[in-house]
Amino acid sequence: KKSLLERGGEATTVTDAITGLYARALRNTYTEEYAASGAPVLPALVQSSAAKDIFDAALAQQNGEYYPMWSGQGVGLIHDLPGAGEVVETIVREARAVLEKLPARVKLS
Repeated sequence: KKSLLERGGEATTVTDAITGLYARALRNTYTEEYAASGAPVLPALVQSSAAKDIFDAALAQQNGEYYPMWSGQGVGLIHDLPGAGEVVETIVREARAVLEKLPARVKLS
């Protein structure tokens, strides 16, 4: 979450170095070093299996520089990432507000 909030849309790249299929992800040390290495990209899904030990170690160490973080170009528009509980509370609060105003807006004939 922190990486998404700290970076803008220009911080993404389209790469096949993660899974062997092109997809947009946050640019990080892994994507940059792989591109610079000139190493061939393995066939789809074999690529991610070959890098699994790198991704697993990065996840265990919470190191986003070597872990794939999928992201779209709109990442720069994200200003907060609330948890699921907060999202549900907001939806309930907004629904209650709409329902409270509904009787005044409905005309029974």
